[in-house]
Amino acid sequence: MDGSRFWGFSELRRARGSLTIAEQVILGLLEGVMTVLGFIVVVFPLAVWSVPQQGQSANTIFYIVLTVGSVSFVSLIALTWLKSRLFRGRLPHEAPADGPTGYQAYLTWAEAKDKERQAELQLRSMKSSALQDFGVMARVAALLATVFVLLNLSAWAFTNSYYGDQLFLSAEQRWKLLHPDPWNWD
Repeated sequence: MDGSRFWGFSELRRARGSLTIAEQVILGLLEGVMTVLGFIVVVFPLAVWSVPQQGQSANTIFYIVLTVGSVSFVSLIALTWLKSRLFRGRLPHEAPADGPTGYQAYLTWAEAKDKERQAELQLRSMKSSALQDFGVMARVAALLATVFVLLNLSAWAFTNSYYGDQLFLSAEQRWKLLHPDPWNWD
């Protein structure tokens, strides 16, 4: 069984048809950026919820998270619109649909598709699916970078909320935050 059929890429290749290499690279970059932005948009409510509610930097962090989430959402919509404008269908809308002219148009289209598939198979065998491998590597690298950033951000948020913000709190304030005095004997 072909690996591309297993993952469902064969339908995507058939749908792309006559895209040039530059168009495939642009489409891959757009999809990769849209994947990362979509992940940020999905994680955004959790990030807003996990912002610390106390300390002098709480408002700054909240507005940074709110700005990143909002910009990601708007950018995702804009890139989706741009992708729909750049890669719309290539068949003419006024193609004949009935009678002998419709049948002849269908035969011409089927013949063109057969030639296109043969050329695509030759090109794919020569290139050895390098673009597909590059796209997968770019998506995996983006996922790993996102996981790395999220792990570091969550570790920072945990230590910041537990030990206090060292940039804005003095050592005495951090001690009082970690060891509260319920009777105020200080």
